[in-house]
Amino acid sequence: MPFFMSPAALWGLLAISALAAVYLFRRQARDVKVSSLMFFGRRQTPAEGGRRLTVPQTPFILLVEIAILVLLVLAAANPRAITGEKLIPVILILDDSLSMVVNAPDSPKAAALKYIERVVFAAPSTRITMIRAGAQPEVIGRHDMTPAEAATMLVEWRCHAADADLFKALRYVTESFASDVSVLVFTDRPAEKNSEGRMQWLSFGRPLSNVAVTAASRYALGGADRCFVEFTSFAAEPCRLEAEILLPEQNRLIESIDTMLQPGETRRVRFVINETALAVQANIKNDPVTFDNVAWLLPIRRVPLDVAVDISSKLLQQTVTRAIEASGLAKVTGSSSQLLFTSRQTVAADDSLWQFVFKVASQPAAFSGSVSLDKIHPLTAGLPPVRAAWAVDSAVRAEGQVLMSAGTVPLLEVQGRPEQNLTAVFNYTPEYSDLHKSALWPALFYNLLAWRQQFSPGPAAFNFRSGSDIAVSLPPEVERAEILSEDGSSVAEAVGWRRQAVFPGLPPGLYQVRAGAASWRIAVNLCSAKESDLRAAGASGLPELPLPAETMLNFADVRWWFIVPALLLLALHQFLTMHRRSADAAF
Repeated sequence: MPFFMSPAALWGLLAISALAAVYLFRRQARDVKVSSLMFFGRRQTPAEGGRRLTVPQTPFILLVEIAILVLLVLAAANPRAITGEKLIPVILILDDSLSMVVNAPDSPKAAALKYIERVVFAAPSTRITMIRAGAQPEVIGRHDMTPAEAATMLVEWRCHAADADLFKALRYVTESFASDVSVLVFTDRPAEKNSEGRMQWLSFGRPLSNVAVTAASRYALGGADRCFVEFTSFAAEPCRLEAEILLPEQNRLIESIDTMLQPGETRRVRFVINETALAVQANIKNDPVTFDNVAWLLPIRRVPLDVAVDISSKLLQQTVTRAIEASGLAKVTGSSSQLLFTSRQTVAADDSLWQFVFKVASQPAAFSGSVSLDKIHPLTAGLPPVRAAWAVDSAVRAEGQVLMSAGTVPLLEVQGRPEQNLTAVFNYTPEYSDLHKSALWPALFYNLLAWRQQFSPGPAAFNFRSGSDIAVSLPPEVERAEILSEDGSSVAEAVGWRRQAVFPGLPPGLYQVRAGAASWRIAVNLCSAKESDLRAAGASGLPELPLPAETMLNFADVRWWFIVPALLLLALHQFLTMHRRSADAAF
């Protein structure tokens, strides 16, 4: 099917009516008196002249003339078409943010899907690549799919992201694809700049007033948990906020909120709960836009680690035990399958056992001054500057990754992988040092215990933001994990690698993570001011031409499809006209 680069020329088809009018009115007959009829072989009414309209005697010529006129007008409209095996490369950038599914089934996503199926997939000879634009661009399916294949992959457009970086997706297209590719962006926000070149920005949203939960956090502090919840108005006018914060398991109200908010105003609520094992729910009761009205804060305290301390130095054993107890992350037991503090390294029978080995020198070398730290590693991140009297074994040589050193002498190093039996080696002689009296000592042990706790079976956290990946550490001998919704249906499944399974972002809600016989509850909250602010949403004009006009320049010029038949019809018309005149002259 050809596309016309100059569709205004199609107005020339109106000339057909003028041709028909001329043809009808020119065929009026009138009588002509002659002296004799002896020279006429037959009596025939003249074809031209007169005051009476007659029925056309040769309608076929009129049809030929109309066909010639139509073909010439179509040729003047500059038709172009795909010829041979050439296909049109088209990339669809799909906004994967949650605002695309607001007010389903009349959501921006539903309108975009209808347009894609009706216009884009109906375009002939296209090869389609679909990119899901969230925090990072992701290709759905594979490159260069047929429209039928792309239609089956549209179910992967989930709209679960808390943000959609469309410009990062456009940069990815620019860097990864040829310059002749056509790009169609589907979103609910108007374009920040006009569509240009081979890119078209198609918007399907509409502005809405909204009140949302834009922040929710919970952290442990001693024997209680501190919580923070933020409500924000994204309405065009002052609006009423009716909300409540409660403990659903006890049906106990913590705080009720009934206040007026100005456009853009925020209401922050801070509170402390002593019931550290209970979930907290924040709920907006009077907002019709429901996708950001609820936030959950589940308990965040993990099961304490079981650690063992087997150190020959009595002073070192006491200081290590105090640091462990002060962290609140572990308890000292007689034996441990998770973490062992020792002064003599052994071969671990359990591949999940971590060891923290103290290299205590019999003849230590003392020094005083600052040491270098690896501030990126989880074990040493956030440690304060170290300046202390320190006694070490100067003969120690590094066998792993050095995290702390003094000159060429390694002070702290790690060996192995954290998902297996990792070993940390600490070069330290306490009787001649005062490092255990500094602020670095408890911070170092807190980092170690928190890092080890991340690799205990269970999710990396219990409260996630929508769009973020969910990492789950698997118990020994378990190879896969599954996420279930509140009604018990399976949402996602992942195979573990190095005893860890990772799930992509989920929409807001409560879920259960199951790995073997173990299970944990997690909450996913939106908490995105950018997604909740729907005042800037809008719709753009939707062209019936599915591809940018520049794409047509690569098509073959097929005016000869119309010019050649027009020339043949002209020759036929000339032949019919001459044949008719010869017949008339014979009589």
